[in-house]
Amino acid sequence: MIPSRQEAERLLTEAESCNPGPWGNHSRVAAHCAEKIAEACEGMDPEKAYVLGLLHDIGRKFGVRHLGHVSDGYSWMMFLGYDEAARICLTHSFNNYEVDEYIGKFDTTNEELELIRSGLRKVVPDDYDRLIQLCDALAGSEGVMNIEDRMNDVRRRYGRFPQPKWDSNLALKAYFEEKARKSVYDLTEKATFRLPGNERIMSLPLLYRAARQGRFGTRTEFSRGSVTDALFVYLDGEPEPASAAEVGARYRVRPLVCLTEAWKAHIEARYPGVKVYRRTQMKPASRFILPENLTVPEGFRLAGIDEAAFGKHPFSHGANYPSWGAFRAEGSGAVVYRGGEIVASSSSFLSLDGELELDVSTAEGFRGMRLASACVSFMLRDCMERGFTVHWDAQNEISLHLARKFGFEAETEYPVYWLSEKD
Repeated sequence: MIPSRQEAERLLTEAESCNPGPWGNHSRVAAHCAEKIAEACEGMDPEKAYVLGLLHDIGRKFGVRHLGHVSDGYSWMMFLGYDEAARICLTHSFNNYEVDEYIGKFDTTNEELELIRSGLRKVVPDDYDRLIQLCDALAGSEGVMNIEDRMNDVRRRYGRFPQPKWDSNLALKAYFEEKARKSVYDLTEKATFRLPGNERIMSLPLLYRAARQGRFGTRTEFSRGSVTDALFVYLDGEPEPASAAEVGARYRVRPLVCLTEAWKAHIEARYPGVKVYRRTQMKPASRFILPENLTVPEGFRLAGIDEAAFGKHPFSHGANYPSWGAFRAEGSGAVVYRGGEIVASSSSFLSLDGELELDVSTAEGFRGMRLASACVSFMLRDCMERGFTVHWDAQNEISLHLARKFGFEAETEYPVYWLSEKD
């Protein structure tokens, strides 16, 4: 037995008031994913899938617990007479139905642990167990995630992610894609779905995605959103008192990028005198318009970034790679020398799974000589040959014109906010 959709939503809202946190919106995203996938799978009930996705973490109502939330959720749902929801509370964390695969602290009593063990032994897995396990691995607190990004996020927070569970999540994804004959990302509307209030202004920047995986910057999650310091300060989800206070206290002299309409409305209402400038996010590209011949003025020399150039970190380029070896394997770049001095450089700012964020700089006194263009052309040719996808975020009209010259197309113009040091 399961509750109605309305009752399940009431139970989740009540539970959130007892223990606020990102888990509430994670549950809502999981419910959305479950409903959409079930709609495409013959023999599955989308309404039931939605309710089970909504309640899989309901045990978190009773406080901040790890394995304990499994036994708490199971016991609470059984007490209310919702045995099918209780079962999902039990099975959602155990793809292989073994307690030892749990990621997190074993913070249960002996009685609670035995409840979980004995319950798992009795389970004959069905497609609802499998579906919620998959949706748990797809659902972030702000939207549908790439499953590898979600697992990397868990690994970052807990320090590990067992390979058997990683493999089983990918197998679940393949299983439901075979049943539905469609990508789960398309089914769950990954590119567009947002909870009410979380509608995004732009696609997720590469810097932000790297921070979500724990590879760059720092990130603070709140009940309904996050604040991520990753060169820019990215504001995602919905503002709430704690996150809004953190922005006002810590990030007054930092560039703020609102990823959602909710944060944009808050910043503009709370700080009416805020300074605003605009940037343009270009569409990521892996094919480019490149000149046949690369030339630089007499007395200058164009070259790829080698170990010696990398060691100099011109314009801080390469500084986000731990070593020359890492940059050589994952990054790309070019420099222009005048004598022994690097006067222009184009480089990957960081890399993430075959994608690069491009940065280009020219020293004062050497601008207007097409040195930046030569560096970018050299670098993009290397990226194209190696199969890298390049991201370009244009900070002004000059950068925008240069990006278009190489075949990049504008995707989104967006505001960047600077708060005054005082209200």
